[in-house]
Amino acid sequence: MVGRRRRSGSACAILVLLCCAQVAWPEEEIAEGAAPRVRPLSASDTATATPTSEPWIDSNLWLVRSLTASKREPVWLRFPVESGSGDDYARAIADTAAAGGRWAVQLDDAFQADLRSGRPEALAKWGRIVNYLRFFEDHRDWRGFVPSGPLGVVHDPAGKYVDVSNEYLNLIARRRIPYRVIDRAALGADVLEGLKAVLAIDASPPSTGERALLESFAEAGGLVVTGPGWGKAPAGGEGYQIENSGKGRVVIYREDPPDPETVSRDMLTLLGRANTGIRLFNGPSVLCHVTTGEAGARLLVQLINYATLPAEAVSLRVDGEYKTARVLSPDAPTAELAVELAGGRTQVSVSAFSVYAAVVFEK
Repeated sequence: MVGRRRRSGSACAILVLLCCAQVAWPEEEIAEGAAPRVRPLSASDTATATPTSEPWIDSNLWLVRSLTASKREPVWLRFPVESGSGDDYARAIADTAAAGGRWAVQLDDAFQADLRSGRPEALAKWGRIVNYLRFFEDHRDWRGFVPSGPLGVVHDPAGKYVDVSNEYLNLIARRRIPYRVIDRAALGADVLEGLKAVLAIDASPPSTGERALLESFAEAGGLVVTGPGWGKAPAGGEGYQIENSGKGRVVIYREDPPDPETVSRDMLTLLGRANTGIRLFNGPSVLCHVTTGEAGARLLVQLINYATLPAEAVSLRVDGEYKTARVLSPDAPTAELAVELAGGRTQVSVSAFSVYAAVVFEK
């Protein structure tokens, strides 16, 4: 269907390709995702947060990162957005694209009918979708940026507990701990360079080579977190055993496999909040994806708001001293941000945004 609108003498062409039949995507080319949102936590259908708990967020950031780590490119996801608002569709695009993936846009039936009828509100919503798709294509060089963070998470997509392994990635991202996904087959000294910690539960028990590599990492001052297959941990019970190893530590969980919620919570304690490389303030419904480009000269922090209300006055504090910072969004013009430097860190404040904002720091 092609629709054409004319305003004030200028033509605005809108091309909409709508297929009412189900499209058969080859299974190896597209993965099943989930509609990104803050999941309601109460019977009144409103998401709430308290000082000790935050709203439950459904996000595909972890999924795209895991598929990318296993050399699956390009990464396409499919999932429906039922009765979605313009924000809901924008969020579906941003949540997938921030980590370098693409969402196979699915329009609900009512939206398709409204588009065919040329309803102004439907055309405006479609314009929002196009604007978001165009934004991420205009910044497609960001897909080549390298995931940044102090933590490496070893991921084995063919492992014994793959669902549990996926949940580690999911929940650690929710704790806002930046991490690199390390495909187990690619585990080597080069991929551990620059990390402070490695979550290696998927390499438990480790091969002879993996053990030697991880022991060397710990002895040099790193933190290795692994499962009972490593050995030395008392059998049975919960919790973990800490073994000193040279300048570093090896944390061995007793449970097989360790509970993902417990592991994600413990990682903040074991790493220390001051060592995560980034702190986000006043954004309980906001997740971030952190990458670096140009040999560390640029730091990209992409923020996605999963709540229906805008995120307001979000502050970011990142490791490193950066001379400039600017914020980009499909919904607003690019703006320079005031930077505050203190103690080897840079802090900025981001004004209200509805769905997505990207902050680019430059040295």
